[in-house]
Amino acid sequence: MFGEGGTTIRLETGDAAVLPAGVSHQMVAMSDDNLVVGGYPGEGNWDNMRVAEISAQAYDDAVERIAALPVPARDPVTGGPMGLWSA
Repeated sequence: MFGEGGTTIRLETGDAAVLPAGVSHQMVAMSDDNLVVGGYPGEGNWDNMRVAEISAQAYDDAVERIAALPVPARDPVTGGPMGLWSA
């Protein structure tokens, strides 16, 4: 969670990326016809945080909130069971 590093992933037309709570991400490049659509659970109460702007206690509190979140009831892309997700 948070910070530098990570893996660069190239998405193509028709791709979908599902990012669980707490996964830091950023767009590093895009085409002129790029379109991003985001969706969040209706009952969610999310907070966007940047590591440079939070204290160690706020970071620890965020980790606890993320760990306490339930796995979604349905796959957000297909609507099917959440078979690929694990606790």
